[in-house]
Amino acid sequence: FNSSYFLTDIVPPTTTKSIGYPQYANGTWVTSFTPFNLTAFDNISGVNATYYRIWYNGAWTPWTLYTGNFTLTGECKHYLEFYSVDNAGNAEAVHNQTHYVDDTPPQSTFEFGPYYINGTGIKWITYTTPIYINATDGNICSVGKYTLHYRIWNGTWTPWLNSSENLVFN
Repeated sequence: FNSSYFLTDIVPPTTTKSIGYPQYANGTWVTSFTPFNLTAFDNISGVNATYYRIWYNGAWTPWTLYTGNFTLTGECKHYLEFYSVDNAGNAEAVHNQTHYVDDTPPQSTFEFGPYYINGTGIKWITYTTPIYINATDGNICSVGKYTLHYRIWNGTWTPWLNSSENLVFN
């Protein structure tokens, strides 16, 4: 008695993307050091290959066989497209997602209100002199969010404190 059976696979694989750190806003903003991982799954014939390409600065890279984590280089907007093909030749629809690379740190400034200069050129302030600590994250593709880390000396150092807004002490 001879018998044969065949499996039919008409369902394409499914590919998911995961983003390492650093990242912000669920991976919308990343740095050029942030790893991207693609994982494909097909429960019938198995995954044959996963491909991806990246748009940056007006041009697409060629479709590239995914072999492991990759990163995005160059500041600003990137489009990432990826898809997988199973062993039966079924290809999933292309995923297209947007990410922004921000490798430029925020800039901070420290200023104070009216001060006094003694004969040696040293600047002196009083306890009523306002002190300003400001930060900007103004790169064209910046996250636009920052945390100021500061501490105060008043005989001993305070612990490091954090603020997500510009500060004025007076």
